[in-house]
Amino acid sequence: MYPLYIAILLFCLTVACQSARVIEVRQPSVTPETSQDDLVETFDRNNDKRDDGWIYYKQEGKQRVVIKRLTDLNFDGKIDVSQFYEDSMIVVEEIDLDFDSKPDIRNYYKEGERTKSELDLGFDGQTDVWRYYEDGMLVRKERDTNNDGIVDEWEYYQEGKLQRAGKDINGDGVVDTWQ
Repeated sequence: MYPLYIAILLFCLTVACQSARVIEVRQPSVTPETSQDDLVETFDRNNDKRDDGWIYYKQEGKQRVVIKRLTDLNFDGKIDVSQFYEDSMIVVEEIDLDFDSKPDIRNYYKEGERTKSELDLGFDGQTDVWRYYEDGMLVRKERDTNNDGIVDEWEYYQEGKLQRAGKDINGDGVVDTWQ
């Protein structure tokens, strides 16, 4: 569980360092996610002369529109947080908590507000927890506690407070007991 806390702390520090000095604005190398017309702003947050933050833009008329942000939280040269944008609003965010180059959290957004999170807390490539949000508030949480790919615990929230919880005891994917 400690990698989760460390990653969250590093992520918060990264957000707080958004005023880090810009190393350069240049054309990125063309990849499937970018085109020759994209611009990239690079950042060196720890002043080691290596890029550890990137913001990709598309030029639309006279405006630069953010299409992607990438961040190396632990300065190892690998991307730990990827954020993807449409119309300058975040739509997907992927976070690698254990620094193995695989996303452990995926957050989905609509109109800039988080609607769903998928968490791989077992760090095995399989989603263990799903969280659903309405108006920025958690409304439902589902868990696969035995790693069989089937949800076996449900929690329902109202105004941020747990209202009821259900558990599937026999493994059929249906609530058997409510609390």
